[in-house]
Amino acid sequence: MLDVSSVVDNLAAAIHSLGLGLIPIALVVYLILRSIYRVYFHPLSKIPGPKLAAMTRAYEFYFEVIKGGQFIWEMKRMHEVALYTAPRSALATLGHDLHRFRRGMMNSFFSKRSVAVLEPAVQAKIDRMCERFEEAAKEKRIIPISAALGALSGDIISQYSYGWSTHFIENENFENKFLDALSANIAVCHYIRFWPFLGPLLDYVPVWIAEKVEPKTKFLLDLKQQLYDQSVNTINNRRTDMSKGSMTIFEALSDPSIPASEREPGRLQEESFIVLVAGTETTARSMSTDGDANAYQQGFLIGAREIATACINEALRLGHTAVIRLPRIAPHESLIYKDYVIPPGTPVSQSLYFVHMNPTVFPDPEKFDPERWLKAAENGERLTKFLVPLAQCELFLTLGNIFRRFELEPYETTYEGNIRVTRDYFVGVPRDEEAVIVKARVVRVLED
Repeated sequence: MLDVSSVVDNLAAAIHSLGLGLIPIALVVYLILRSIYRVYFHPLSKIPGPKLAAMTRAYEFYFEVIKGGQFIWEMKRMHEVALYTAPRSALATLGHDLHRFRRGMMNSFFSKRSVAVLEPAVQAKIDRMCERFEEAAKEKRIIPISAALGALSGDIISQYSYGWSTHFIENENFENKFLDALSANIAVCHYIRFWPFLGPLLDYVPVWIAEKVEPKTKFLLDLKQQLYDQSVNTINNRRTDMSKGSMTIFEALSDPSIPASEREPGRLQEESFIVLVAGTETTARSMSTDGDANAYQQGFLIGAREIATACINEALRLGHTAVIRLPRIAPHESLIYKDYVIPPGTPVSQSLYFVHMNPTVFPDPEKFDPERWLKAAENGERLTKFLVPLAQCELFLTLGNIFRRFELEPYETTYEGNIRVTRDYFVGVPRDEEAVIVKARVVRVLED
């Protein structure tokens, strides 16, 4: 069989060697031949989808960057039609063994036993947030619920992981500079996906330049430097008198039993930064859905754990914290889908948005309906498991305290305008906002 790929590469090299003046012609010829190869000869060429998407990532670029995070909805429009992009796209993937090893380290750090030690500290921060809710009720001020819960989550995860707290909960209007900076730079995620080299380059941008472009970015850069410094300090001055419950993430990931390549300061900095990103969204999103506050309060007030759990699961399903397509690779075996064979090493992606909004699994998927979880449990079904131990502890304690102590009602908040996800910027984003925004006022403070 003709090796079209080799022919394309050899022809491009030959034309280039003839002289610099022929480079534009060589480039055009190369792109044409590459497109022909991808559409007709590539192992994935039999999989249906727009031919333009097979030829170039410009198809995806148009929907993600130009139209603003719309590509997964374009795929939804095509229903089950498979869609692929450039077969040699650069993806930040790890080998299975390395991924399993790293995940094992994180699972140990966030285990139930480790998290149980943290519960009193979590409760103390929740009590402080509730004190601020009571102050707002007395002064008849509106509470930025999303900001408050984001501030609480940031304070909890930073205290647990870093050994120090961000203290966002003490700020006016629960200002969370971390989430504010992420939201202000949210569109950057798609540029980095198309041009991965931009990611590492951003780490070398001087702070004063980044601050000129987007003032909120300075907080992120300062934080990353602080995490790097803490990584270096932990590696060079490792404590010997510490238990699992008193470890920071830096100490857990720099244990002498871990290979030296996995204990470099840059690795610890990256891992600790991602932990804050992931750990700050969950609780805030759980309340930032079209949830039924009465259903929440019923479960928590009567102490019915199964009702409270159903409400939390439904809120998490509709929170859409990560809607971007997440790639998986089978490195050694072919995957079979209907009549199509997907060769080993091919990235296959799936968006959790499609799973959570699948009407076959979740009838009337946009409706907040905790009953679906209760009925599934009664029938012996298990729809899914959403929570890791820290998130479970945080959600139950936070929402339990809020709904046992306050009666809230939404303020200038609508599902369509402030909550409903219509754009994919890694996390789901509403139509006119950079983040999900929910406000409420305290109708009354409940008696203990």
